[in-house]
Amino acid sequence: MKKLFFALFATMLLLSACDKENTNDDSPVQNDSSVQNDTAVHPSQDSNQDNAVNPPTTSSAGRSTYTKELNAADIHSIEVSQHYIGNIFIKMEQNTDHITATLNNEEINAETAPELVLSTNSQTLIAEVRVPGDIDANSNHTGANPNHVKLNLTLIIPEKAYEHISLITQSGNITVERLNTKTMEIKTDAGNLDMKQVSTSQLNAESGAGDIFFQTDTPEAFTFLAGTGSGKLELLGEVIEQTASSEPDHTIGSGANEARLVTGAGIVRVYQ
Repeated sequence: MKKLFFALFATMLLLSACDKENTNDDSPVQNDSSVQNDTAVHPSQDSNQDNAVNPPTTSSAGRSTYTKELNAADIHSIEVSQHYIGNIFIKMEQNTDHITATLNNEEINAETAPELVLSTNSQTLIAEVRVPGDIDANSNHTGANPNHVKLNLTLIIPEKAYEHISLITQSGNITVERLNTKTMEIKTDAGNLDMKQVSTSQLNAESGAGDIFFQTDTPEAFTFLAGTGSGKLELLGEVIEQTASSEPDHTIGSGANEARLVTGAGIVRVYQ
């Protein structure tokens, strides 16, 4: 009986020792597997960081938006670079002391995507479009928009009296709403000009080919000089068909403020 008891006890000790050896053999394998998984995570993380380098303003739909703000306390004049190609929209807004400029690019090319640059010179805000990598993109006609992509420049400015506003685009429409400026120059080589509620002592609006619309609540304050090379004039209800040249060849009103509205081909319309 005693021999049987000792035999059973010895067998139990032997089985217990084998279990401990199996457990120790498995542990290094689990640790190695853990190290491999940690290493495998890093390439994925690095890839995400590379993707994050892309400008957050660029969308997968092929569009980009640049928005910049500037304190307008010392700004009395506004200019858009004369080599800009695209549409312009400008409007005065209450309850703001900043100028907000937004450039929308509808057909982005990652290598030549234009960007918005704001600078100041003697209380004048200058808005221009530059191509990354080009030292002076605005020094020639193609540099500011080499692919002639669809650009829309929007300027929201504080409500106050300005000294001078100059809006020039080589090709595109210009829309103006609620402006108060001593003098204003608004020109496009090809596009429409649309002005509403503009208070100015001297306005010069020109389009090489496009319609010009001017809406005012105080027509009696203006003298309108209008001309179109091919089109008609509609001045405060008076219609003049097919004028001879794109220089002002018709005058209406006798107010102190002068508005010169001329186009090479298109309608000139002044209405209340």
